[in-house]
Amino acid sequence: MGPWSAELDRLLVANESKAARERLTLIRLFEELRSLGYAGGYDAVRRYARRWNRERGASTASAYVPMSFAPANAQPANMLFPQDGSYFEMLSRFIDAEYVDPADLYMRGMLHMIGIEKGKPFQPDAAMRTMLDQAAKTGFK
Repeated sequence: MGPWSAELDRLLVANESKAARERLTLIRLFEELRSLGYAGGYDAVRRYARRWNRERGASTASAYVPMSFAPANAQPANMLFPQDGSYFEMLSRFIDAEYVDPADLYMRGMLHMIGIEKGKPFQPDAAMRTMLDQAAKTGFK
């Protein structure tokens, strides 16, 4: 590659920083070099790019940091849905955090009837809370 290695390095670094869909193939990088005056062959560019990728991958692998997690095997965890009216409070938090898909508008309309709306606080009165508590208990039988 000789004096063209710096130019190819620049092209490879620029190409690597692009999104995967926008990256150029080696053939395109070779054509770019040719347009700048490179007179060598494609095989030399391919070999150089492979060596460059291997060296780059080795430096990335040396920077690898293994994941570590705090031990949680002795921690109590309740993975069940609440079986009382607090289920609807959890559902309200979920609806607030979710994307509004047009396919879900029918369900959103039903939830609106009991006071669950995206972006609005869920504050049922005492009578509604009693009904929701009974509904949750009935639903989980």
